[in-house]
Parts: sequence; structure tokens; C-alpha cells
Amino acid sequence: IVLPTPNTVSAIRAAQDLGLFVVLTDRAPDAAARPYADRFEAIDATDVGAILGLARELDRTLNIVGVHGIADYAFAAVGAVAAMLNLDLNHPDVYRLCADKAACRDRLAGNGVAIARGVHLEDPTKDGDTIDQAVCGFQFPVVVKPARSGSGQGVVTVRTANPQALAAAVAEARNYADAAVIEELAVGRHLNVDGLFIGGTLHPVAITERTFIDDDHHVASFGVQPADLPSARFDALYAVTEQAGQALGFSQGPVTCDIVLTKDGPVVLEFSPHYLSLSTNAARDDGASIKAWFAYLSGEADWQRHLDDEPRG
Repeated sequence: IVLPTPNTVSAIRAAQDLGLFVVLTDRAPDAAARPYADRFEAIDATDVGAILGLARELDRTLNIVGVHGIADYAFAAVGAVAAMLNLDLNHPDVYRLCADKAACRDRLAGNGVAIARGVHLEDPTKDGDTIDQAVCGFQFPVVVKPARSGSGQGVVTVRTANPQALAAAVAEARNYADAAVIEELAVGRHLNVDGLFIGGTLHPVAITERTFIDDDHHVASFGVQPADLPSARFDALYAVTEQAGQALGFSQGPVTCDIVLTKDGPVVLEFSPHYLSLSTNAARDDGASIKAWFAYLSGEADWQRHLDDEPRG
């Protein structure tokens, strides 16, 4: 099952090249990728019950080897299907942890992974006190983000220690989730490190350097892949990504780790169970990175050959 994403055509073709039957779901009945799938169902990926119902139906006639979601909103469905069908994926708690920025930060920090200094706002009645603590104790600028959302929704930079501006940013974040995170802005080169975890070990895929529009909402304007870094930096960034994944209990599947390379070293911002670079990889090498994952799921002993030509710096 390939859950909806703007890059689903790349994933569909990669799976079909391996002889897999692809079922696509999308909330839009006229989804652009619909003609490419072997079967299509108009189901929103956030409707976990409907996705589970579809998986039960398919399981009666097909040998389901995997479920794949590239967008953050699909994580819950991925974990639920994996658990129900006992697929060779991560435990559902891992997907829930990746989708919760506050809990993810706590787990990473508790396992020695460098993250930006920050604070969580769970109880709205205590927002005022927490905001005052941030104003007095944090180095500005700070970034305010929803604790549970994706695609940069509701993320705002506050550049001065102004309680009213910080409160407005927290209110904006709460439009997307019931909790928020305030963290100091990590300054440096913004990198997305893609890799494929198999059995708890990270296999490198690509590192992309991203440039952002200067509107304080962290909207990426373009990316360069592979990033212009020395090989030693690539190795260090992959090592940090593996450390972060293992800290979160991640053992199987594609990941991207958002890292800022600061003057003091790598700082992890977020960790997501999907490739950032699927589109660029597919355009360049016929989807080798996603094909490696699907090949593993389908039982190919030499699945790793699909990664042999990946440029890793």
C-alpha cells in the first residue's frame, strides 16, 4: 500500500518495477497518481479505520509485504497496518514518537543526541509562565512549532524577546496541534540526511542542503543534492542520523533527519520515517533509494544493490 504524497508516482513505479502490486489511497478521487496504480481507493490517510479496513480486505487475496507513507500525516496509518498484519516494519509506538515533536525531543536528548535547547507547552493554562521563562532564559531568535504537525505548518520564528510576539506564535502553533514547542534557533547549514534502516543499521542514501525563504516561516525554496561537504562531514552526519534513529527505536525503513550543522557540530531538529529526497533520487536514478526498501520488503536477498550507485558525497 502506498499512502498519498506528491511523490507517489515515483514510489509506484519503483514498486511496480519489482513486480509488486500497488494499491494507492488518496482523499481526492481524481488524484493525479491514480492512473499509475494497480488499484485506487479514495481514502484519506488520516482515516486510520478506513485504511485498516482496506488492509483487511486486501489481506484476504494478496500477500501484503509493506505499507509506505511519505507524508507525516500518514504515520499513524502506517503503524496501525504494520501492527495488524505483523509486517516487517517498526512498532506503532515508533511512528507515534516520530510524529510528536515534544516526545521526540525528550527521547533524543535522553539518549545523548544534540538538539536545540527548548521547552514544551502542553497545558494552555500555563503558557504565560512558560513564555516568560523563555523570554528571560532563551537566546533569541527562537522557533515556535506545533508539537504534532508536519510540512512546516504553523512554524514561526520570533526574533526578539517579546512576550506578546511569542504568545502570538504559540497561538498560531496551537491552530495546528494542542501542544507547542519553543526552541532556540539553531544557526548553520540546514541539511536533510536520508538513509535506509534495516535491522537497526543505517544504510546511507543522500544528504541534501536546503535553502529557506527568509519569511520566518521556514519554507524551503530549493535544495542541493548531494550537499557540498567533505566526506568526513557526510560520515559524521550519517552517524548522527543512525544514533537518532536508534534512540527512537527505529529499525526498519526510509528516514530523513533534519540537521543543522552549527559551529559546534550537528544539531538534530526532527526525525521522520520517509525520504525527503525521493523526487530528486527518482529523477536521477530511477528511484533506486525507494526501490531498495521495496526490494527488501519483497524478500530480495540482494536488495542493497539498488543503493550501490547512490551519490553520498
